[in-house]
Amino acid sequence: MTGVNDDLDDGDQPYDVVFSATTSDDSVYAALTPAAVSLTNLDDDMIGIEVSAISGDTTEAGGTATFSVRLRTVPSADVTVNFASSASDEGTTDVTSLTFSPGNFGDLQTVVVTGQDDDVQDGDQPYAIAFTATTSTDADYAAITPADVTLSNEDDDSADIVVSVTDATTDEAGGTAAFSVVLNSEPTADVTITFDTTDGGEGTPDQTTLTFTSATWDMPQTVVVTGENDDVQDGDQPYRIDFDAVTSSDAIYAAIAIANIDLSNEDDDSAGIRVSDISGDTNEGGGTATFTVVLDSEPTADVTVAFHSNDASEGSLDITSITFTSENWETPVTVTVTGQNDGVADGSVEYAIDFSATTSTDPLYDGVTPDSLTLTNIETQVFGFTGAMQTFIVPNVTQLRVEVNGAQGGANWVDNTNFGGRTEAIITVTPGETLYIFVGGQPNGTTGGFNGGGNGETGGQGGGGGSDIRRGGMTLNDRIVVAGGGGGAGFWSSQHVIGGVGGGLTGGDGMRADATNPGGLGATQTEAGPSGTCISFNNPVTAGAFGVGGAPSGCGCEGYGGGGGWWGGAGSGNCRGGGGGSGYVIPTGSSSITLTAGGAEPGHGSVRITYP
Repeated sequence: MTGVNDDLDDGDQPYDVVFSATTSDDSVYAALTPAAVSLTNLDDDMIGIEVSAISGDTTEAGGTATFSVRLRTVPSADVTVNFASSASDEGTTDVTSLTFSPGNFGDLQTVVVTGQDDDVQDGDQPYAIAFTATTSTDADYAAITPADVTLSNEDDDSADIVVSVTDATTDEAGGTAAFSVVLNSEPTADVTITFDTTDGGEGTPDQTTLTFTSATWDMPQTVVVTGENDDVQDGDQPYRIDFDAVTSSDAIYAAIAIANIDLSNEDDDSAGIRVSDISGDTNEGGGTATFTVVLDSEPTADVTVAFHSNDASEGSLDITSITFTSENWETPVTVTVTGQNDGVADGSVEYAIDFSATTSTDPLYDGVTPDSLTLTNIETQVFGFTGAMQTFIVPNVTQLRVEVNGAQGGANWVDNTNFGGRTEAIITVTPGETLYIFVGGQPNGTTGGFNGGGNGETGGQGGGGGSDIRRGGMTLNDRIVVAGGGGGAGFWSSQHVIGGVGGGLTGGDGMRADATNPGGLGATQTEAGPSGTCISFNNPVTAGAFGVGGAPSGCGCEGYGGGGGWWGGAGSGNCRGGGGGSGYVIPTGSSSITLTAGGAEPGHGSVRITYP
């Protein structure tokens, strides 16, 4: 006999094996019926809900685990098994109930549990899939609540403070370095990180405190470090950003120590002595040139720079040494070189400003010798007022640079500015030829100045003499360069008597107080000052002439003479100033011509001749 399974929890079931009447042609056996055999079918079914073991743990990265559920016996009605995660922030099930019918009671139904992520380093967290009361009209199954399935959600977070350096080099020009800070996991409380530079003279951060919260922990915060300048050549300087202890009530983060950041500030200074180019050449008339000296970087000790002219007969210095300190190192010091007149017609002479080795206890500045400066002392001869003709014999040159200044007109008041004109030019000459020099004089009284100044009268003043250079003879027609003299000026009855300035292309007009009281008119390139005031106004007797200023005579009040020049300015009576004479340069063989009215040179005139 073979037992038959019924999937019912119905206990051990008795049954009989019942014999029917035998059949046979043997009449003895044909009527026999054996007695029934009693048997029991042992029951192997037990009401219950079978839950498999969990397949493993879940993970915060979304790793899953599974378990299966089935009924052990056929229910008399549908059975619903209910369950849920005890910690949905650690793991969740794909379903929260399973229903079994009499038709599928024994089929395994699988539940998938998925791990849930958080950002906190909290270790592996245990939780359970908890079953609640089963629902069914099958009273036996309705009374069953399966045991919970326990598992853990594996943590994938690690508390840490991540510092990333994007650039570790600053520079003294203000170049920046940068680093960023971010937490590796969500903290359970605010995390504050403090830090600072070890050397504020080399680099400073734009902030010294960073705070991270549960909302900002994964947002990198950037710190910019700016290089600081000094003026000393000290090489690239190392420094650090040092971190203090982290402060937080999150014990894990409070225990983290942050490594310091090594930085370097690149030096942009270079020790050196900067000597400017010389501004030009000197000349024997006392013309000057200048140069400046300054250090390129701040010294650590005083630096003395010494220098001298290698030919003091050609050029002298106003100072011969400069001491630079940490206070004045970047202030250029100007040195003036003055040309010297050696009294010898030796032409222009080249000479140099030579530097000695510097002295300093700063090794970078000790023993430095700047390059020499080379310049030329240009041969110059200056002719001052003598009241007579002077001569100049042309040396072995073919060009001369000349500056001719006319004399100021007579002036009996300190504020008179009736200066002579200035004429400058380069003229072509022949070596060995003689030039005749006439330097105009400033009068002191009514007598006109030497070389064409017109006379004044009564309490007036004479006109200033023109200055000129003559060639080929000593007459007025031999003049090749002329600067006009100023007209006479003074002070009368609380009024300024204004003398016209010397020319220039034209001489200035004389007047009393202002142009409403005109006096002698200035000369031009083609004619003398035509007239001035006298008893009868605009009397031709006061007019200037070729090379000579006009002179009032019998004009009443104070009379003022006109200035000499190419053409002379008109004189004037009636207490009105004389006109200025005009300047002139012969056009043939001349260049770089400048004629300036009122050259601002008071007193007597002058002639300056310069040649290479």
